[in-house]
Amino acid sequence: MWRALLPHAIANRLAVLALDKLLPEDLERFWKTSSPRLLRSFSRRLGYLHTSERAQRLVETWLSPAGFLGTIEGLNDLTTAVLVNVAPVAPSDTLNAIARASGRERESGRFLKGEEFRTLLRSLAFESQYFERAFDLLIDLVEHEEPSHYGLPGHYHYKEVAKQCLARPGDGEIVSNILHRVLAAAIPGFGMSFYDAPVVIEAMVNVQPVVALDTIFANRSTTQRAGMDSLLERYDISALDCVPEALLFEWCDRDRTERYPWLASKISIFKKINNAEVRQWNEVALALLERSPDPLKVMRCYVKELEPMSWSGSRAIAWEANASLLDSFETHQNSALVAFVKEKKRRVQQSIAELRIREEAQERQENERFE
Repeated sequence: MWRALLPHAIANRLAVLALDKLLPEDLERFWKTSSPRLLRSFSRRLGYLHTSERAQRLVETWLSPAGFLGTIEGLNDLTTAVLVNVAPVAPSDTLNAIARASGRERESGRFLKGEEFRTLLRSLAFESQYFERAFDLLIDLVEHEEPSHYGLPGHYHYKEVAKQCLARPGDGEIVSNILHRVLAAAIPGFGMSFYDAPVVIEAMVNVQPVVALDTIFANRSTTQRAGMDSLLERYDISALDCVPEALLFEWCDRDRTERYPWLASKISIFKKINNAEVRQWNEVALALLERSPDPLKVMRCYVKELEPMSWSGSRAIAWEANASLLDSFETHQNSALVAFVKEKKRRVQQSIAELRIREEAQERQENERFE
């Protein structure tokens, strides 16, 4: 009723006065005997009273291990709504309760699920003092979700949270720690199927591009292990594509021999025109090639990237369309590069011809099976 008739400031003040006057046993009797609708309304008002010590004590009690909201994994729709409403009053206790629930579920071979918890953690992450804990728990939650259960709104929130909390010069260490956390969670053996790792990495790259590039490069893949750079690509788009070109080249110039060829294999080098079979080089890929101290090394990376790892229909057709990009180097001023590309193109065309023969043989077998 207060919310309907009074401004928030006055309604909140009256609510604080009411809380202070009620005896603890009367307050407990009130919320325990309230109807679902009244309890929801009470918790919503309670959520505005984050400066009230009485409200804080009540919510902290609710969120304690034996409290009303202490067993997060067992909440129903009503009590989950109450949790979301009162979380701003005791953010640290909310994080503790979610962490306990996540730990118990993990010990039982299950995982804490629920879009409400993810949304709540993203909201708590906007508070700088809770960012690392909330983000860490958020990764724990989303890493075990099916891709269809975690869509684009979550991706947007990752970027917004990072933009609000991690864009300051002093936040670089936190960004580096988050990138290490993502890598550790994605290593086989940690039970993680985190297909959204590139989205988190892109959010970090957006706010701290130099720190992110340094961290990813320092932890790049080797022949013995997969590194952070193995998590960059998603749907043929690299998490590094968002880095401004000038900054990207400035970073590369700090170690030209190593960084130019490494980056050549980590950015998106071409795009499809109108989703057709026509391909076009990305400008940054061409500029990277021209600036590199060893363009042949960069081109070798590009040729490898032209081989499709995902496609629909015929892989040979997709590969042939990608390889057509090499035609633009037939008249390049670097004669060594022209010769190199010519030889690589010959080998690629031979591989495509062999692949086409295998595809046609497989198609005949499948047709015969249904005759």
